[in-house]
Amino acid sequence: MADKGQKRDFGAWSSYVAIVVLVISFSVSLWRVYKVQEVEQADGVATIRVVHWQLEAGFREAFDDIARRFEKAYLAETGERVRIVQNAISERVYKQYVQTQGIGKTLPDLVQLGRDELGSVPRFFISNTEDVQKPNPYNKGTDLEDVPWMDTYLDGMLGSVDQTDLEYYGAASSTASTRLFYNADLLKEVFGDIEPPTEYRAFLDLCARFEQWAEEQGRGDLTPVAASKYQVSVFRAMRAATLFELMLENDRDFDGVFGQNDEVLLAYAAGDFDFHDPRIRADEMTIANLTQYFAPGFMAMDRMEAQFRFTQGKALFCASGSWDAMSFDSQVDFPMGILDFPFPTRDDPEFGQYVRGRISEADAPAVFRLAVSKFSKHPDLTLRFLQFLTSRENNQRFNQLSRWPPVIKGAKPHPLMEPFMRKPEGFWTAEVNRIIGAGPCAAAYSQAQWELVEHKVDFDGFADMLERDMPRAMAQEFERLLNNEWEERLAQEMSLSHQLGSYSFGDTWGEAAPIPERVQSKMVYLWEMRMRRYRNSYRLLEWQELLDAGEPKAQEIQQHIKIDLERKQS
Repeated sequence: MADKGQKRDFGAWSSYVAIVVLVISFSVSLWRVYKVQEVEQADGVATIRVVHWQLEAGFREAFDDIARRFEKAYLAETGERVRIVQNAISERVYKQYVQTQGIGKTLPDLVQLGRDELGSVPRFFISNTEDVQKPNPYNKGTDLEDVPWMDTYLDGMLGSVDQTDLEYYGAASSTASTRLFYNADLLKEVFGDIEPPTEYRAFLDLCARFEQWAEEQGRGDLTPVAASKYQVSVFRAMRAATLFELMLENDRDFDGVFGQNDEVLLAYAAGDFDFHDPRIRADEMTIANLTQYFAPGFMAMDRMEAQFRFTQGKALFCASGSWDAMSFDSQVDFPMGILDFPFPTRDDPEFGQYVRGRISEADAPAVFRLAVSKFSKHPDLTLRFLQFLTSRENNQRFNQLSRWPPVIKGAKPHPLMEPFMRKPEGFWTAEVNRIIGAGPCAAAYSQAQWELVEHKVDFDGFADMLERDMPRAMAQEFERLLNNEWEERLAQEMSLSHQLGSYSFGDTWGEAAPIPERVQSKMVYLWEMRMRRYRNSYRLLEWQELLDAGEPKAQEIQQHIKIDLERKQS
């Protein structure tokens, strides 16, 4: 009975402690909110709010450092006070947050882009096309002083161009790449003082020998490569440029890209390639050869499970991006190394004849792109902060603190980031899913790839699955393309008719009369864009020629097409 009484007293005491801790925590939070609002609401203080989804270790602290530096610099320059407030939101709800806040016209001043905003950027954000063609004032005193802002970027600021209207929106602060992390202690324990292999076959051999060693030592908890479904996509950087010639051969519009869904459809239907192509085999098997050294059931694991296995010292290698490097570095208790992916060379006994070289990283993406919203109360000041953030000095400081690769020319990375700096040499290529198209085609590919990387089928079985499922999938995708562009063409014709009416009769509308110059500008733009909607005619003409020629693949796909093609051509 005494024991029960003591347990009851201890439980009650624990509850009181928990309540006290909760009250104290709540009070501290309220005090912090009050102090922040006190500063923001003070007379003469302009507040710039920034929203993003970067929750990685050290990132927010680095952003705060630059924000405080700008506040001091702006006060010294103008005598006026400004306050920068950041709000980090989980990726899971970020897209919905931006959409709802944009529709409600309550978006913060600066918003990170990169979550499928295609088409909505011109609606919610201010273009800075004219500004990027002028020098960044915060590069004064450097060799970039008279260089246009856009030309201070490693990628020429292409990452800030919106494909909807080809205008610049915002600016990025970092770049990103993927690399291979390894446990230096574990490598030394098993193989002695050696450097990790940089050649593809040697890397596979090392993984095989490590797996054998772990089995002999009774270390069933160890695996050569910590991986999940996420890492399968990361390891695609291990491929060589085996698809280079295949893609150029089928680039029908000569734009340097074999990624348009209609190009894939027409090339496949014409018999110009199939999924048994040895170049596709080389591309796919580069990864499939490696997945045999992943932990069993890796496709059912999530990204964090794989990374936890590595940071706990249970794996020799793990692939991830520069965004995870600082988190890894702070979590591991062993010396960690970083190296480039070993890829097949022209001497490779299996793939060598199809290898053209390494895949270039010249188009490595610029990330953490912030854009000024149309609902900002201080758009000029917000743009000024964005220029401050992307000057060489501050871009270097920000990325060294956050442990991300810088995006401005001449900005030096943190030593941890040196292995992640882009390597522009190499060949242009693309992900294999750009060879198979999108939508239903991508779904068919994903299903077949799952079977291949888990070694449930060999490559011929993988290719057979695609050859079986692609005709139906391509028919569905063809229908979607035709429907979408037919509807968009009708909508554009209606819009053009409206502008013509505005131009002809607008002067009779009284106070609601539109500005003639603006109407004329819209008419010119719509007329120029109108021709893009006639790609359907090209598709249908090519398609009819394939059917008339009796191409087997075209006829097989045609069996699954249910819409009236003649109506779509009219």
